[in-house]
Amino acid sequence: MAYELVWEPRGVWRRFSGTLCAQDLVSSVDEVQRDSRYDELRYSINDFLDVENMSDIAGILDVVLAKAIGGAHSNPRLVMAIVGRSEAFLSHAKIFLRPDFPYPVRLFEDVASARVWLKGL
Repeated sequence: MAYELVWEPRGVWRRFSGTLCAQDLVSSVDEVQRDSRYDELRYSINDFLDVENMSDIAGILDVVLAKAIGGAHSNPRLVMAIVGRSEAFLSHAKIFLRPDFPYPVRLFEDVASARVWLKGL
């Protein structure tokens, strides 16, 4: 598993590492959305800083978008901070910036900046 979920009082910090494959990304979404705390979440920090390689991610991004749209019906108040720096990450992160993505999203280069933004919400 190339991710870890760290549950916080108002949100979840999803930390990805190593080689991130499409199934891990989808599994992380499913695990968060299945959790009984999902409806009360106010933020999700999606941290890709420790990802060394992304395997077959491009083909699954529409599935992630569909799951986010479905999840927004249960929790429309969620905001997302996406953290990463690599060019591979940035090319995939565009899925979160599409106008049909259901949550407010911002991209950050470090977790500390993401947390500053989240505090202001």
